[in-house]
Amino acid sequence: MSKIYLPDSIYERLPVLYIFLALLLIVTSLGPIKWLLIAALVVATMVVRRQRQAYRRAQRLRESNAIMEKYQLSNSSFN
Repeated sequence: MSKIYLPDSIYERLPVLYIFLALLLIVTSLGPIKWLLIAALVVATMVVRRQRQAYRRAQRLRESNAIMEKYQLSNSSFN
């Protein structure tokens, strides 16, 4: 993730916002520059989605590791 803190709710909505902005740019008359901006927004959408997926995977892994550690500690206390 980036160094700037944004709440999870904002990160979840960023791809939708980027696509919405890209759709708005389609109807503008900025000339050839708008296609570069649209491409940048599409790339940003893909990057944010991948980062969010990686973050969620890492979070699930941390949670499962914590559960396994707790389980192993409780089993070792019975032995």
